[in-house]
Amino acid sequence: MGDDQAPTVFRPGDVTYLHIPCREPMRAAAFYEAVFAWKLRRDSDEPAFADATGHVIGHFIVGGPPQEAGIIPYIYVDDLHHTVALITDSGGVIAGEPRPEGTLQVATFRDPEGNLLGIWTETAA
Repeated sequence: MGDDQAPTVFRPGDVTYLHIPCREPMRAAAFYEAVFAWKLRRDSDEPAFADATGHVIGHFIVGGPPQEAGIIPYIYVDDLHHTVALITDSGGVIAGEPRPEGTLQVATFRDPEGNLLGIWTETAA
C-alpha cells in the first residue's frame, strides 16, 4: 500500500477486527481513546472503534467475560513508559512490568474491564 492510499481493513491474512468484551462499554471505549487515541463511534450501546492507524476496527461487546488466556494482542507504542503512565492514569492496571525482549521493550496490562493486553516498542537504534 502506498503512502497516498487510505488505510484499509480489507487485508487478507491480517488481524483486522476485534471484539473487546466488557461490562461497561462506554468506560472501555473512553480508556482506549485516552490511552491509544483510538477513534470511536458511540452511536450504539456497543461502541465501535478504529485503532489509531485505521487498520484495525471492532466493537466493545457487552456481556463477554474478560479474556483470561490464549492469544494476547500487543499494541505498538512510541514510548512504553509514557503509555504505562497513561494506562494507570486511565484506570488500567499493569500486569507485567516493562521488560526487555530482545530488541523490544514489552509490558502487559489489564484494561478497566479486566482484559489482558500488551504494549511494546522497539529499542534498537
